[in-house]
Amino acid sequence: MYGNLVPSDTKIDGVTGQSRADLVICDQYAAPVGRQGNVADHVKFVFEVKRGSATEKDINTDLARLHGFLSATHTQARAFLFVVCEGRSHPRFIKNGKSILGVHELPGKQGHFRVRRTVKAAASFSGKETAHYVCLIEVFLHQTDKALAI
Repeated sequence: MYGNLVPSDTKIDGVTGQSRADLVICDQYAAPVGRQGNVADHVKFVFEVKRGSATEKDINTDLARLHGFLSATHTQARAFLFVVCEGRSHPRFIKNGKSILGVHELPGKQGHFRVRRTVKAAASFSGKETAHYVCLIEVFLHQTDKALAI
């Protein structure tokens, strides 16, 4: 639960009720706390996963949720979205089989995202537009985040 990833009684913008992150990676000290406890001090990475066929609204919702998590956490945790594209490239993140680089604004938020990596699923797909792709997208709070230097 997203509520277990930030300090107790902290509200996360864009997260309602029983929202769960798709994947969370914590340090070793989270093990005694368990899945039901608050692991806010131990979160290192939070991931959401979306299919490439998801609506723009659904993708933006996950990006906003990750941004909300980053705004509420007190650690140096990082937030990522995987977009898994089947049989086509995603025009928002991929052009000519490659990542669309640079800083991209988060709709309605002060933060931004960057496409960190795009991988074609198999070399046997010769057509760039009909291959399977996975994009790794990182979310940042502000334009001045360390992403600009990388």
